[in-house]
Amino acid sequence: MKYKSSLLLSALTALVLLSCNSLTGNEKSSGFSEPNSSSTDAPSFSIAEEDFYFVFTWGVQLDSSYDSRTGILTKTKYVRERRPEEYIATYLYPNINEVYEIAKSINVYSYADDYYPYEGYLGYTSPSVDYVFEVNNKIVTSEDCPLLPEIPDSVTEKGKQYLSLLFSIKNTLINSDEWKAMPDPEILYC
Repeated sequence: MKYKSSLLLSALTALVLLSCNSLTGNEKSSGFSEPNSSSTDAPSFSIAEEDFYFVFTWGVQLDSSYDSRTGILTKTKYVRERRPEEYIATYLYPNINEVYEIAKSINVYSYADDYYPYEGYLGYTSPSVDYVFEVNNKIVTSEDCPLLPEIPDSVTEKGKQYLSLLFSIKNTLINSDEWKAMPDPEILYC
């Protein structure tokens, strides 16, 4: 009889724990939704515009970057004969309020920390490119992305929104006078 009581108590405990787990959904302890979750409980974008900053790093070896807090724009961190400072400039991002509005509208906080924006696209390029996008205390890392000049139609809507934001920032940076004034990289890929 004791064995049956213990078994029943164990079964009830497991049932209660499973019920509690199903109430919380597929959320990680950090409060962010799982990548495949369609939960509307994703953290909201609650950053005041005056506190907003972003750091964007991209490239085959994450060699290019921009930090809106410092205004430091780096064309490449890999040099041979030139000095590293020849590839660094100060740049005041001209439309940071637009980046803020887009980041808020797509709710960057709803993206997984490791997010592959090309979901749905079956192509592959070699080399591939990586992106790291930080908005205040949220960092989204996208690795092994195709090195494409445009966004394929087969990419999900969420991926298109994210890539559109990244490509907009990148295009603003690489079309700036400060970027163009820096020499071409000596090393394309290591």
